[in-house]
Amino acid sequence: MVNNSPVAGTLYHRPGSPPRGDALLPMGRLRGAHPDLHAHHAAKHTAYPEALEQAVPPLGCTWADVVFLSPVHPRPLFD
Repeated sequence: MVNNSPVAGTLYHRPGSPPRGDALLPMGRLRGAHPDLHAHHAAKHTAYPEALEQAVPPLGCTWADVVFLSPVHPRPLFD
């Protein structure tokens, strides 16, 4: 069942580091554009580095290739 009710409210997010540049970049591209930011954010995945290389079949890429902005877990989106 799909909930078609309108979404209301505000989503607030405080970046882990000051924004830099003029585009949101996935981890894979962040390495070349801002190596220091890549190292900072990649450190969050030291316990499970393979997660960034895990495939996202519906998109034909890996998690390192996407910018995930949904407040919803990806399973319902993919279903």
